[in-house]
Amino acid sequence: MMKALLWAALCAPAPSEINEWTVLFFGAADNSSEESFVPDMENLMQGLPVKGLEVLAFVDRSPGYSSQASPLGGDFADVRLFRLTAEGAQRCFGGTQFPELVEGKSYEANSGDVATLRKALRWAKANYPARRYGLVFYSHGGGDAWCPDESHDDRLYPAELNAGLTQEDSLDLVVFDVCLMGGIENAYQWRPREGSFGAEICVATPMAGFPFPWGQIFRNLRAEHPEQAPSAAEFGQLIVRSVEEDRAQGLAQGAIPEGLRAEVELEAMGCYDLTQAGRVKQATDAVARALAGSEELRSQLETLRGHGQEVGLLNYMGLDKPTGWSEYPYFDLHDLARRIPLIDSASEELLEAAADLEEAVEAMVLGSFGMPGYDPYDFVPGASGLYVVFPEGPNSWANFRWYTGEALPDGAPGFGRYDWCLDGASERPGQVGNWFQLLESWYARP
Repeated sequence: MMKALLWAALCAPAPSEINEWTVLFFGAADNSSEESFVPDMENLMQGLPVKGLEVLAFVDRSPGYSSQASPLGGDFADVRLFRLTAEGAQRCFGGTQFPELVEGKSYEANSGDVATLRKALRWAKANYPARRYGLVFYSHGGGDAWCPDESHDDRLYPAELNAGLTQEDSLDLVVFDVCLMGGIENAYQWRPREGSFGAEICVATPMAGFPFPWGQIFRNLRAEHPEQAPSAAEFGQLIVRSVEEDRAQGLAQGAIPEGLRAEVELEAMGCYDLTQAGRVKQATDAVARALAGSEELRSQLETLRGHGQEVGLLNYMGLDKPTGWSEYPYFDLHDLARRIPLIDSASEELLEAAADLEEAVEAMVLGSFGMPGYDPYDFVPGASGLYVVFPEGPNSWANFRWYTGEALPDGAPGFGRYDWCLDGASERPGQVGNWFQLLESWYARP
């Protein structure tokens, strides 16, 4: 049982010595993820304490999905801040960084707005300074966006983080405990660079999945790093290993309900070194340029990928639902690179570009797993687990208007401004400089 809940007007002051890690859970649960969020936070606290680690939580709950009170001190539908400990959850208030969150006042923030994220992140950094910072998003995701706030009909978008955060908000580790965010386009958007928000290491799933076992993750962290705090890369890889162990154990022991077993068998996850994202971008664009202008190469690559209900390349939404990949054409980038040599008419330029891409992805993916459902597709641990968008044709591509370097107008379903689409683009009409321009030249959105 969870120990008694701690209540105080303010969080306990930060320790006199700077922690090694401060990790903020951004619980954007103003949606159906609220059903699992509260028990998952209780499970998380059962894995604490971890030496040198401070765990904080921003919590935005919904009025409609769960009335569970424990361990957050009652049911609520507004926004609150907490410090999570082995003894319980301690209510906090926002101070100068998040002034709306004061004692005795209810405040309903929009967790789908980057301004809210900025306040929560700056509150965590100001009040619990550390040598390294981690951010965990807990909510729903779809590849193009995540953290939907049903009360405000809003969500976060990849480039919105760069628009609303600064380099001072940058992180050592960002974790997406949400579905479908493990794409190279997103990873490249958050690469560390001068003058912009970024992160060193990212953990995400390219597939739909289930919440991470945070209690076990922190117990593993305590066991593997009892004295010396992990680096961001070590922390990220430990999360991936812990989730894989949890799923494998659940399947082996029959602990997964029969109705969910097939979905668990298709889970996948990756830990990405975002400092390598630029190299992967350059290699992908070189492949695009080598493919451009040849209908024969295009036809053979599309045959490798698949058509209709046939899926050839490793896809993260079409294995159990044959038509799912046309809606979510998220194909494994490593699998794409290593299968290009199967194209009969591949030029030396294309073969060299594919080999460079394969090596670049292997350098970027520090750790990954694919559950048994991927066995026929030869998921390669430590290399597979990072997708790229590769739509089936014009009809599929027409649904990806959010996948653009342009700023989308207010009210449009998306944000745009992807660096992936802008960087490396040719300024000459009709010439392909990057992967985005290749897709545009093939499928020409009306």
